[in-house]
Amino acid sequence: MSEVLSRFIGGRVLGERDFLWAVGSVMLFSDFVVAATPVLKQGKVAHRRISLAVLATSTLAYTAMASRWSHLDARDPIPRDKPGHTTQAARYLQWLVNAPLLIVILFLNAGASPSHAFVTMFMADFAIIQHIVASLVPNPFKWGCFVVGLTALFFAFIQIILNAIRGADIDWSCGRPIGQHIFHAKVLTTLWIAYPMVWALFNLANLISPTAEAVAYGSLDVLCGPFFLWLVLRPRREPASKESKAGAQPCEPA
Repeated sequence: MSEVLSRFIGGRVLGERDFLWAVGSVMLFSDFVVAATPVLKQGKVAHRRISLAVLATSTLAYTAMASRWSHLDARDPIPRDKPGHTTQAARYLQWLVNAPLLIVILFLNAGASPSHAFVTMFMADFAIIQHIVASLVPNPFKWGCFVVGLTALFFAFIQIILNAIRGADIDWSCGRPIGQHIFHAKVLTTLWIAYPMVWALFNLANLISPTAEAVAYGSLDVLCGPFFLWLVLRPRREPASKESKAGAQPCEPA
């Protein structure tokens, strides 16, 4: 698979940089689109500003990666078990900035104060820091950092899902949470769980090439960036009132 991806984008170095430039262009274009789109609802002002920050951060990060300004290469005094392997510092810095911002968007969607998201934001960044450390240390220590980071990430997932359930609109005839809060939380957590999988395939199992790693991370960043933000910013269908639901027929069991 990695060889197919390498041939598809045209080689390990030049093709990888072309792909990074392409992702950066998508982020920049999406940033302009969000900036030029009028605010459809008053409650979306904060969401749009945070989206602009997320996309601007991703644009700068991919510009740095494509320009090869952010490599931590083998000349660094940090031992590595892969000669010639480079770590993209800008990629991890992008995640450190964007992950808390996306969590704030989810908490705002659920009607919670951003201050309530502090623990979740901290655990998400803690998971990213653990993966940074794991990518730099020798192999015997990678597994420990990876497991600790994965545990912190799952804790953040639980907090995100619980907050979405608490803030979801309630279907009063069925007693089940409905609305887009839970849907957004499921989409983001599903995409985020793919990041440690790609990291493990490259850094632990050594099953994919650096080009395949760049393609996988770039695709996930586009899905977590422009795609997810489009889901958040699009007009939301207002839930029916309690009066109209009171006369509704009982819903079937789930």
